[in-house]
Amino acid sequence: MKRESEDLPLCSPCRGIYVLDRALLEVDLWVKKEEEGSTDERLLSEYVEICLRSSFNKMRTGRIHREDAILDMDFMFLSESVEAVIEVFTGVDSPQHVRFIASSSYFDKEILLFEGKCFQGKLFTHVVAVTVEEKLSIRLEWENPHLEWTFQDGVVGALSYPDDDSVPFYVRVFFAPKNLGRGPSRYDALEEEV
Repeated sequence: MKRESEDLPLCSPCRGIYVLDRALLEVDLWVKKEEEGSTDERLLSEYVEICLRSSFNKMRTGRIHREDAILDMDFMFLSESVEAVIEVFTGVDSPQHVRFIASSSYFDKEILLFEGKCFQGKLFTHVVAVTVEEKLSIRLEWENPHLEWTFQDGVVGALSYPDDDSVPFYVRVFFAPKNLGRGPSRYDALEEEV
């Protein structure tokens, strides 16, 4: 078998973490062996400390380099940000190849959430960080059409979604924390009504 590329794209986990000054990230990558009786092989096991140094809202890259593996990471410190929990469900009853991508007008790079075959039920849960009150777009590349949902912290439900009722995908996003000390949140009134 001939390998086309030495790259192994890792699209998960991609999540926001709360950082005051420094963050310690631990990386533990393994190669899963399918042969019976073989043990999995550790590809990379390292840690890296990331210092804030007040470089907010700027995309940065980092690299962990070892003798037989290199891991490149993109990261950004977002000031006044919230965590967006993205959940996608599908009613597709036969295997379909789909690709879900998250993007925000705040930064240029897109985040690959999922790529692969899907089956009926919950497809995935993914967590990303977005700037407070910034719009978050979830794009689905499926067959020929590109479908998109847009969400925003402080707004219940989707701001926009595909008009076609035959689309067998349901996307929802939850933002947290609900109140970052900005005074009363719009969520507070909603919680009192419920």
